[in-house]
Amino acid sequence: MRASPAGIIAAMFLSGVAATFESAMLYAALPTLIRDFGDPVTAGWLVTMHMLVGAATCIVVGRLGDMRGRKGVILVLIALAAVGSVMSALATNYGVVLTGRALQGFSIGVLPLSMGILRESLSPARLPVAIGLMTTAQGSGVAIGLILGGAIGNVIDTQMDYPDTVVASAIWHFEPTLQAALANINAGSFTADNYGVYSFLKAGGCSLAPLGTFEGKVPGDALALVAEREAAIRDGSFTVEINDGEPASA
Repeated sequence: MRASPAGIIAAMFLSGVAATFESAMLYAALPTLIRDFGDPVTAGWLVTMHMLVGAATCIVVGRLGDMRGRKGVILVLIALAAVGSVMSALATNYGVVLTGRALQGFSIGVLPLSMGILRESLSPARLPVAIGLMTTAQGSGVAIGLILGGAIGNVIDTQMDYPDTVVASAIWHFEPTLQAALANINAGSFTADNYGVYSFLKAGGCSLAPLGTFEGKVPGDALALVAEREAAIRDGSFTVEINDGEPASA
């Protein structure tokens, strides 16, 4: 049974997303990989190996697809890339990660084969749209890879790598701003105004985030100074002048 044109286009679209996703995901994770492996060159080879295998694969798979069938070759390439992805995800040493990235490089060969399948399966009237969708698929794969790669890199716990570092942050509380606006609305006196002052610490619009796993690493005298300054801000005895004027050039 021959697949419908829509089914063929959808399958090739997903394969294009997967191929470029494998390529782009690593770029967003490079800072984390450089930190983990301790050397930009070592981490860079994870990108280079993927490209080398991908380039070599594109040279071979075109002819191989003509001889053995493009669909079968695509399935083999996707399977090899999937094995590489699993290896890279579960690896505990650099050699296995590099081997996994090499296997992921086979996914690049899916792109020219997909174009060939579209040309042989679709009518001339449908082909331009299908080719355009493949271009969209490649861009989508890059975008998804960059976003997901960065997200995964951001949630990796690197605290053990920096035992003497303490991370502190501030939390914004929207409640004072909302309450002030609602009070003016209920009083019938709401106007466009600067509600930024309700985000200040004095108004309860922000606070220091809990130290969490960094608790106990900050000296007691430093915490006492922070608490003292926070109290001074809240009671108004300590203020910082805010100059909203346009900065003058030197």
